[in-house]
Amino acid sequence: MQQCPKCASSVPDGRTTCQICSAELDPAQSKAVGPTGLQTPVVARPLAEEEPTIKPGIPGIDRPSEDDDVLAKQIGGAQPAASGGVELRRTLAGDVIEVPVAAPSRPGGPLAGDAAHGPGPRPLPRQGGPGGGSIPPLRSGKGPVRAVESDSGGSGSKLGVVLLVLLLLIGGGGAGGYWYWQQTRPAAAATLFFETFQQKKWGELYDQVILPDQVRSMVSRDMFERVMGAVGAGITVKSFKVESTKIEGDTATVKVSVSATIGGKDSNDTSDVMMKKVDGVWKVDGTAAARSVPGLKLGP
Repeated sequence: MQQCPKCASSVPDGRTTCQICSAELDPAQSKAVGPTGLQTPVVARPLAEEEPTIKPGIPGIDRPSEDDDVLAKQIGGAQPAASGGVELRRTLAGDVIEVPVAAPSRPGGPLAGDAAHGPGPRPLPRQGGPGGGSIPPLRSGKGPVRAVESDSGGSGSKLGVVLLVLLLLIGGGGAGGYWYWQQTRPAAAATLFFETFQQKKWGELYDQVILPDQVRSMVSRDMFERVMGAVGAGITVKSFKVESTKIEGDTATVKVSVSATIGGKDSNDTSDVMMKKVDGVWKVDGTAAARSVPGLKLGP
């Protein structure tokens, strides 16, 4: 009996092929060993594990006569796929690294069915996490260039400009800023007085007027509201305009043009409203108007 070297089946003597796998038999190598049916199976000899020979340098650069694929053969790597993947390369330091292989470009651009190979490009880092802003701009100047971070997104600089303007108007501009501030305060107080009159807020109007002591001692805030509620019902201030302001120390004269309806009749008049500053607050000076009333005695 013979033994097939391919499938280890027993083959009768005289046959040149195996009746099982049809493999050709070599009488010199397929000679049976042992009794019939107990032959030792023939095992294919394993390939010898040879240590790959690695040549230094980069194929195509240090060794122009060799292709890049020679390096993959030297270190036992597979051939790079034509449609993308990685191939093995050796650096100048002797390290073996994986290098991505770009997929060949299709004439006319990729089609919808083309699958992307490998991970996509890494996104740029963003400030403050996923919801943060973009990379801060670079600032040039002496020393190393570094990113300039802004915590307020530009709102801080705008606020600084506003504060600077206010300081220049109020005190930063010296006498000019102080003069501008003083010139506008009496006019603003007169404007507030007529706006309060338009809205018929008699309690607030009482606080904006300097009444003579004799009158204030007899007329309280509540009484003033009741009287003006009856008298002021027939007076409607339709519009007004501050024309000019003249300041003399703690007193001022504000010229105001008023368009009103009094008792059903229209009135358009321009008059001087006397103002006085008390404890730093400008108010309508009712004492100056009371002095012009015949028979009213003010003071000793």
